[in-house]
Amino acid sequence: MQMNSKLRSLINKKLGFLINNKEIIDLIIIGSAIKGKALPRDIDIAVIVYKELSKELKKRLDEMPNFHISILTVKDFFINPPSLVATLFREGYSIKNKKFFAENFRFLNRVLFKYNLAPLPASIKVKIVNILRGKDKGKGKEMGLVEKNEGEWIANQVFIVPIQTDKLIEEFFNNFKVNYKKFYVLIH
Repeated sequence: MQMNSKLRSLINKKLGFLINNKEIIDLIIIGSAIKGKALPRDIDIAVIVYKELSKELKKRLDEMPNFHISILTVKDFFINPPSLVATLFREGYSIKNKKFFAENFRFLNRVLFKYNLAPLPASIKVKIVNILRGKDKGKGKEMGLVEKNEGEWIANQVFIVPIQTDKLIEEFFNNFKVNYKKFYVLIH
């Protein structure tokens, strides 16, 4: 995943002191910043630690503007499931490892979309299909929105895309008033 350069810069500037901190196992970005929202109001971060943080470090984290920070101990993964742990697998991006949290366990986190064009006028249906699947342009095919975003067609009106395109696809369907369902999936 290529993280937005402004987001990466902000995170490194504000949280850089945590990356090599021995109390911290990992820092995981979750929420709208990962799912492709252009300008998230705040950045959600899960801080995974061995045991409770020192009061000094906890206070410093609590005072950070524009960040919503949740602290999870290793014990939380087993005592309070699914809680935030499910979110980490579904969408979390590890700042330390520079890859999705699920990839540490050899899973790919994806979003499956299933949509229905039946209630729409024929001209709108054609437009939507051409945008999603691409269109023949004489000398070859223009890639569609799904393919451009590293997605894959599963069946007619069903495709799967990387988690970071979640908001893009939702906005597309909402703009055209398309009925759709969305499912988060882990693939092994």
